[in-house]
Amino acid sequence: MSKKIVVSALVAAAFVGGLGSGFVLNQNMPALAAEAMVEKDLGGGAPTKVLLDNSKMRVTLVTFQKGTMRQGDMKRRADQLIVYLEDGDFTMMPRPGAAPRPANAGPRPSGPVTCDPIKDCGPIRLDGMPSQNPHGLGTIAWHPEGTLTGTLQVNNTYRALYIELKK
Repeated sequence: MSKKIVVSALVAAAFVGGLGSGFVLNQNMPALAAEAMVEKDLGGGAPTKVLLDNSKMRVTLVTFQKGTMRQGDMKRRADQLIVYLEDGDFTMMPRPGAAPRPANAGPRPSGPVTCDPIKDCGPIRLDGMPSQNPHGLGTIAWHPEGTLTGTLQVNNTYRALYIELKK
């Protein structure tokens, strides 16, 4: 059964159960995250190669091919650190019914980035400074376990290391 059918069935069931107004009125993702399935495939079908897998971490090389659409709305199965080995050239597709993200949320901080381990952190260069290119070569991004993946339309082929921390 495709993800679209499963998601459609969940949304229909929510409306029938009287929860639909909560999903429509509440633009926050925690309610949706509670219903989302946990990701099984890091690349969403993109070619992957596990480089290291031990009791502390799993490191996977993911190659996103130009033209690929990686479906999102899956809960991350572990804390993840993503290292972009080339410029990550993709478009984040908006979630249906979600408020659009502001084009520019203002200037990025100028000093080294400190990150709350519970929240997503913006992209960071290897020197610890915030990156103006959000998915540029050598940037890293932190995503806590349970946060939702986004739907990506890959504009140009790129590779990224996904480092999953095990408990």
